[in-house]
Amino acid sequence: MRHFVLAWWFLTSELLAEGNSPSQDCSALPDHAFIPITLTNNQGLSLSFIPYGGTVTRLRVLDASGRAVDVVLGFDDPREYCANDQHPYFGALIGRVANRIKGGQFSLRAAAPQPQMDPPSKIRGYSSRGGTAGEVEAAREEIGQRDPPLASAAALVELPVNEPLRNATLHGGRVGFDRVVWDVKVSARGDSATLRYASAAGEQGFPGALDVQVTFTLAGPSGSRAADSGGGGGAGGS
Repeated sequence: MRHFVLAWWFLTSELLAEGNSPSQDCSALPDHAFIPITLTNNQGLSLSFIPYGGTVTRLRVLDASGRAVDVVLGFDDPREYCANDQHPYFGALIGRVANRIKGGQFSLRAAAPQPQMDPPSKIRGYSSRGGTAGEVEAAREEIGQRDPPLASAAALVELPVNEPLRNATLHGGRVGFDRVVWDVKVSARGDSATLRYASAAGEQGFPGALDVQVTFTLAGPSGSRAADSGGGGGAGGS
């Protein structure tokens, strides 16, 4: 393992998760999941990551003497990001949720859509030049167009607990975004890459399908940035 004191924002605050041992067969994953992809720019900055977990394995910047120095904490062997017993989340993308969900459960409330209401101008007895809110409501009540109560129902969503000592679901569960293989497309210039992952409804217990996209970009001689977006459908899919 390489030891560096500088940790950048990609590293999660929870480096060593209690009791979060590996829960997948790393040998069953495709070989390309652990082959580093390196982005470079013309200012001496380079970033390496693997498709497994979208994990950043190296970030080399130039020091005061012009020498390239790796400034992230991680493993020399890329397969250790999967196989290591501690699974410290070094450099990985986190999801669907970062941090803990107490008790491995949460309440999901879905609201029923309200029926389409006629605008005031379409209601008999209301003038487009005026009319108080009370008059509009009275006109709607006369034609049976009162606002219906907002219907809702709460459902308890249960997730796998992967931090038993704290009875919590940590960083998306046993197989979160840090343990899946992301699709990768590198830009023609070689200084950015877009990672995509489609999380199916019910994955790790989370409702709703979710499509996630993350872009790594080398921004200058000593910095990099990541932008993420996501969308989906069904309950919890946004």
